[in-house]
Amino acid sequence: MKIKKLEDYQIEELESGRLFINKYDLSLKYLYELNANWKEFFFDLLSELISKRSFYLLQNSKVSLLDYMKKDYSNLIKKYNLKIDFRDYIELNDYVSYSEWIKENNNFIAYKGMDLYLISDKTDLFE
Repeated sequence: MKIKKLEDYQIEELESGRLFINKYDLSLKYLYELNANWKEFFFDLLSELISKRSFYLLQNSKVSLLDYMKKDYSNLIKKYNLKIDFRDYIELNDYVSYSEWIKENNNFIAYKGMDLYLISDKTDLFE
Protein backbone atom coordinates (compact mmCIF):
# COMPACT_ATOMS: atom_id res chain seq x y z
CA MET A 1 0.00 0.00 0.00
CA LYS A 2 1.24 3.47 -0.90
CA ILE A 3 0.02 6.67 0.74
CA LYS A 4 0.71 10.29 -0.26
CA LYS A 5 -0.50 13.24 1.81
CA LEU A 6 -1.92 16.07 -0.28
CA GLU A 7 -1.88 19.77 0.45
CA ASP A 8 -5.24 21.56 0.30
CA TYR A 9 -4.61 23.18 -3.08
CA GLN A 10 -3.35 20.00 -4.77
CA ILE A 11 -6.74 18.29 -5.14
CA GLU A 12 -8.00 21.19 -7.28
CA GLU A 13 -4.82 21.06 -9.37
CA LEU A 14 -5.22 17.30 -9.80
CA GLU A 15 -8.86 17.65 -10.86
CA SER A 16 -8.07 20.48 -13.29
CA GLY A 17 -5.28 18.52 -15.02
CA ARG A 18 -2.40 20.74 -13.90
CA LEU A 19 -0.93 18.10 -11.58
CA PHE A 20 -0.20 14.44 -12.40
CA ILE A 21 0.33 11.34 -10.26
CA ASN A 22 3.12 8.82 -10.61
CA LYS A 23 1.23 5.52 -10.74
CA TYR A 24 4.08 3.65 -9.03
CA ASP A 25 5.13 5.84 -6.09
CA LEU A 26 2.38 8.53 -5.94
CA SER A 27 4.83 11.39 -6.43
CA LEU A 28 3.33 14.44 -8.12
CA LYS A 29 4.46 16.49 -11.11
CA TYR A 30 3.03 19.59 -12.68
CA LEU A 31 2.03 19.72 -16.33
CA TYR A 32 4.70 22.33 -17.07
CA GLU A 33 7.34 19.91 -15.74
CA LEU A 34 6.01 17.06 -17.89
CA ASN A 35 5.82 19.29 -20.95
CA ALA A 36 9.64 19.29 -21.10
CA ASN A 37 9.47 15.50 -21.51
CA TRP A 38 6.69 15.81 -24.09
CA LYS A 39 8.82 18.26 -26.08
CA GLU A 40 11.78 15.88 -25.98
CA PHE A 41 9.56 13.05 -27.23
CA PHE A 42 8.11 15.21 -30.03
CA PHE A 43 11.54 16.43 -31.09
CA ASP A 44 12.62 12.78 -31.43
CA LEU A 45 9.38 11.90 -33.23
CA LEU A 46 9.74 14.78 -35.69
CA SER A 47 13.42 13.98 -36.28
CA GLU A 48 12.45 10.40 -37.12
CA LEU A 49 9.61 11.59 -39.34
CA ILE A 50 11.78 14.08 -41.24
CA SER A 51 14.48 11.47 -41.80
CA LYS A 52 11.90 9.24 -43.52
CA ARG A 53 10.19 11.78 -45.79
CA SER A 54 8.96 15.28 -46.16
CA PHE A 55 5.53 15.83 -44.68
CA TYR A 56 2.92 18.47 -44.05
CA LEU A 57 1.25 19.08 -40.76
CA LEU A 58 -2.13 20.76 -40.98
CA GLN A 59 -3.12 21.97 -37.58
CA ASN A 60 -6.09 23.83 -36.13
CA SER A 61 -4.84 27.21 -34.90
CA LYS A 62 -7.15 27.01 -31.85
CA VAL A 63 -5.02 24.19 -30.42
CA SER A 64 -1.32 24.50 -29.63
CA LEU A 65 1.05 22.26 -31.56
CA LEU A 66 2.06 20.59 -28.29
CA ASP A 67 -1.56 19.75 -27.39
CA TYR A 68 -2.21 18.50 -30.93
CA MET A 69 0.84 16.24 -30.83
CA LYS A 70 -0.11 14.87 -27.40
CA LYS A 71 -3.41 13.68 -28.85
CA ASP A 72 -2.18 12.45 -32.22
CA TYR A 73 1.36 11.10 -31.75
CA SER A 74 0.31 7.44 -31.94
CA ASN A 75 -1.41 8.02 -35.29
CA LEU A 76 1.72 9.68 -36.70
CA ILE A 77 3.88 6.77 -35.52
CA LYS A 78 1.54 4.23 -37.12
CA LYS A 79 0.87 6.19 -40.31
CA TYR A 80 4.56 6.73 -41.10
CA ASN A 81 5.82 3.48 -39.56
CA LEU A 82 8.28 5.33 -37.34
CA LYS A 83 10.81 3.49 -35.23
CA ILE A 84 10.06 5.34 -32.03
CA ASP A 85 8.48 3.78 -28.98
CA PHE A 86 6.48 5.93 -26.56
CA ARG A 87 7.21 3.45 -23.77
CA ASP A 88 10.88 4.54 -23.88
CA TYR A 89 9.82 7.89 -22.40
CA ILE A 90 9.38 6.73 -18.83
CA GLU A 91 8.38 10.08 -17.32
CA LEU A 92 5.46 10.29 -19.75
CA ASN A 93 4.36 6.73 -19.10
CA ASP A 94 4.64 6.80 -15.31
CA TYR A 95 2.63 9.97 -14.67
CA VAL A 96 -1.12 9.89 -15.23
CA SER A 97 -3.94 12.33 -14.79
CA TYR A 98 -6.08 12.18 -11.68
CA SER A 99 -9.10 11.04 -13.72
CA GLU A 100 -7.03 8.18 -15.16
CA TRP A 101 -5.53 7.26 -11.78
CA ILE A 102 -8.81 7.24 -9.86
CA LYS A 103 -10.43 4.82 -12.37
CA GLU A 104 -7.94 2.11 -11.46
CA ASN A 105 -9.05 -0.46 -8.92
CA ASN A 106 -7.61 0.08 -5.45
CA ASN A 107 -6.81 3.77 -5.99
CA PHE A 108 -8.73 6.26 -3.89
CA ILE A 109 -8.65 9.46 -1.86
CA ALA A 110 -9.17 9.34 1.89
CA TYR A 111 -9.79 12.02 4.46
CA LYS A 112 -8.51 11.83 8.01
CA GLY A 113 -9.57 14.84 9.99
CA MET A 114 -8.57 17.82 7.87
CA ASP A 115 -5.91 15.90 5.94
CA LEU A 116 -6.34 14.44 2.47
CA TYR A 117 -4.43 11.40 1.15
CA LEU A 118 -3.92 9.59 -2.14
CA ILE A 119 -3.94 5.85 -1.48
CA SER A 120 -2.98 3.04 -3.83
CA ASP A 121 -3.50 -0.46 -2.54
CA LYS A 122 -2.08 -2.32 -5.51
CA THR A 123 -0.46 -5.62 -4.68
CA ASP A 124 1.08 -6.06 -8.12
CA LEU A 125 3.85 -3.51 -8.67
CA PHE A 126 4.54 -4.77 -12.20
CA GLU A 127 1.30 -4.00 -14.03
